[in-house]
Amino acid sequence: MSNLFRLGIRPHKLWKSEYKWSYCYGALDVVDGESVFLQTPTVNLQWTEQFLLQIKKQFPGHEHIVVWDGAGFHPQCSSHERVPEGIYPVALPPYSPELNPIEKLWDLIQDHTSNRLWPTIERLDQVVAMHLNDWIADPIQVIRLVGNGWIRASANGSAAILNIKPF
Repeated sequence: MSNLFRLGIRPHKLWKSEYKWSYCYGALDVVDGESVFLQTPTVNLQWTEQFLLQIKKQFPGHEHIVVWDGAGFHPQCSSHERVPEGIYPVALPPYSPELNPIEKLWDLIQDHTSNRLWPTIERLDQVVAMHLNDWIADPIQVIRLVGNGWIRASANGSAAILNIKPF
């Protein structure tokens, strides 16, 4: 019997697990179906501010209600120094991602990207960007995903609270 395969001895092989991360901020307009995305190497208040500024740049002159969770890099009120004027954050209750419209889209993106080995994080970013571009190009698809029911009613209710024109 070979020394390589001795009964009761588990063979060992050196292996180095390595992980790299990439992040994507996203916003979907539940009324018009427009979308804004920003892929980033990390998440923090600075990147959150850049994302909010991108929303303002793409849709100047609009008032924006941004729904998000209580992550530390999500300012919770519009008076926060990193929240641009005209953007109104609405914090979701803890442990309730199902209330955030964008989570439906993230689930669809994960259907195409999870449980696979990617040669590089850059390749994964390219694939994610390709799928996100499909959503940017087709606002009707966004409306089908998130523009029905209580989400749209909530947007109209928020408009009334903020004294802006309902949708």
